[in-house]
Amino acid sequence: MGGATDIDFIRRNYNVDYSNRVVNFLSRLGMDGYILVSEYIPKSCVMACSIGFSIGKSALGMIFVDKSVLEKLPRECQDFILAHELIHIIKNHSIMKLVVRYAFQMSLSMCNEIMNKSIKNSDVVGLIFSLLLLFISFLMIQEADANTVKRQELEADATAAQLIGCGGTSCAVKFLLEMKNMGVNVSHINVLGLPALTIDERINNLKQLMVSYGCGT
Repeated sequence: MGGATDIDFIRRNYNVDYSNRVVNFLSRLGMDGYILVSEYIPKSCVMACSIGFSIGKSALGMIFVDKSVLEKLPRECQDFILAHELIHIIKNHSIMKLVVRYAFQMSLSMCNEIMNKSIKNSDVVGLIFSLLLLFISFLMIQEADANTVKRQELEADATAAQLIGCGGTSCAVKFLLEMKNMGVNVSHINVLGLPALTIDERINNLKQLMVSYGCGT
């Protein structure tokens, strides 16, 4: 999709109820803003991150949620997912991800340029250097990206749990357990497609939060 098609898709799939709930969450956080929530149906859903994603900055942005999943969930669980995505926008998480992934693309482009020049000039030392640089860059950036993803997701879970309360958090835990029982073990991946956060890590984090908030587990 592109251009006017994107806008038309968002308009046709705009969910008034979800959007109003998110605005209410903003108000409870003492903030004013404009967040649109639009539904979509992915071709396949193999990770928890497929259920919702968001783009935006501060209190302006958009949230996209998997209609086929959310409409079957209890309201409290829907609220947790919406709040989780809202926190990503408020905390400017998408911008941090873009910075890390842009660094990855720049590193890849630089290594590719050095490699091509080395091959063209039959420079074996240059070729070995470029391959070594590429390998080191991959290791460093994928670790940085994985750490960023993990920190952001756990932070969004923690703030959403505090905002929605025990009922919604407990519902989120049950939902994640259901996903795990279906064979879904990875919640989010890094820039190289490797696991950055597992379902178990999110479940354990939420359970610890529930204990600290005095919720029954």
